[in-house]
Amino acid sequence: MSGVMQTHRTFEHAGRVGCIFVSAMLLGAISLAIVQWRREQVRREAALDRSLNEEGAVAPRWIRLVRRCLPVTAREAMQDAAMADLAATFAERHDTPGLDYVIQYFGWHWALGPSATTARCPPAPELYGRIAPIPERADWLRYARDRNDLMLIEHLPPSPYLARRLDELAFGSDALPHSALGYDNRPYTRMLLAYQGSYARPWAAAALAAIAPDTKLGTSAAFLAVSVAPDEALPRVAAAMHRFQAEADARRVAVPNVGPADRGFATRDGDRLYELAYAMVAAGPRAEPYSDTLVKLLDQKFGVSSHFGLLLLEPKGLCPVARRIGGRAAAAANAKRYCREFERAAGR
Repeated sequence: MSGVMQTHRTFEHAGRVGCIFVSAMLLGAISLAIVQWRREQVRREAALDRSLNEEGAVAPRWIRLVRRCLPVTAREAMQDAAMADLAATFAERHDTPGLDYVIQYFGWHWALGPSATTARCPPAPELYGRIAPIPERADWLRYARDRNDLMLIEHLPPSPYLARRLDELAFGSDALPHSALGYDNRPYTRMLLAYQGSYARPWAAAALAAIAPDTKLGTSAAFLAVSVAPDEALPRVAAAMHRFQAEADARRVAVPNVGPADRGFATRDGDRLYELAYAMVAAGPRAEPYSDTLVKLLDQKFGVSSHFGLLLLEPKGLCPVARRIGGRAAAAANAKRYCREFERAAGR
């Protein structure tokens, strides 16, 4: 009898040991899976950041939308009005190709053309006013992922709905890209959030904390911060711009066969400096006391990639920025021949 009990105890002990072993194996496998998943997330985010920081600077809407364009013809005006009428048909549904087409039409379709001087002018402002309620009624921004479609927001009046949904795309759980191509819209949606004016103020603290001069996420946070909290953000952005310009000086590049005397900022550094300048000008003339670095940049050359290799060019895109800030910055731009030529060519 004692032998049977001893055998039972032995099996019972073996069963406990087996359960503990299996549990430890499962726990180890789960822990390993979590570590691998987190490692993959970090790798993916790092790859996205590297790709993102290679993208060129995106100019604010006041630069891109105020340009020479072809006047709208009578036929085009009728087509614009018909598209606004069509929009009302799809106002309650987010998942219809018709709504997607209307959004594409008013967001960017009209702007397509062989060049900036041959593209037609945008539809009439009152038509944008008519379609302004549609994104909220269809809760469009819950599903929007394409950067071209998001361009529609540049034409719409600010609203609490747009601010709330843009925050989710810029900082929240929907911030990372979901498309198969991996487009990262966080910098652009931060810029769009800045256009929401007072409705964007709840996110001023997040923007101020995220300011950084060497990444596209950091410069887009600077744009948002200056737009909604200029008194706090301007000195921080000015200091970051001054510091980064000094660092970029040490990375200047020379064009082959041109010589060491002709050197300019590396392309990526130049893009970040442009974005910091765009952030400063979000405050308009209030940025003038902080414009020392911008004035110095007007005397420099910036590397630009082309089919012919690296080119070193004057920073023509900073001319309208300096003029908009005014004061010393505008005077410095007015003194540059390339600024005067650029303004004439752009029809400003």
